[in-house]
Amino acid sequence: SAVLAGTSGLAAAIDSAVVAGYRNCARANASFIGGGFCNETRGARSSIVGGLYNHACGNYSFIGGGYVNATCNGSLYSAVLGGRQNTASRHCSSVAGGRKNCSCNAASFIGGGYNNVAKGDCSSIVGGQSNSITHNHSHIIGSHISSVATGTLHANCLFLGNIPDSNAGLVAGQVYRDSNTLKIKT
Repeated sequence: SAVLAGTSGLAAAIDSAVVAGYRNCARANASFIGGGFCNETRGARSSIVGGLYNHACGNYSFIGGGYVNATCNGSLYSAVLGGRQNTASRHCSSVAGGRKNCSCNAASFIGGGYNNVAKGDCSSIVGGQSNSITHNHSHIIGSHISSVATGTLHANCLFLGNIPDSNAGLVAGQVYRDSNTLKIKT
């Protein structure tokens, strides 16, 4: 274990390291903090690159930076890349950025935005504001949307461009245009 630079750093576990910063604490085995202010690792083999008041509590979890971001205990392989007040609380969950987003179920993802919650397994919210997914395998593009069904894409508005004008060469389930009518190939 080693504290290489900075002030009041602590590398308190086997093979842990704090490279720089102020009051950073690497409390888990083989954990790493690059720098920043008052960051803490509690998950084995977790990493925080920088930022302020970030907490990596999930084993093998990662926080790139930002402010008051967290990977929770039990969130194996989770990640928060940056932003503010974001949480990845289940295994393989991730938040790329934004503010007050929570990727709360297994393999869920939030790209960014504000105040989004992904509670469905394998669900995603690309961005936007005040979205909520409670169904597995569902996805949201837009703002102020709550999921209504499993395995569904939810959007405020949808534009389809370059739609084929016949079903020739299409497979079942693809959309095509017949005059001014949209159809689905069966």
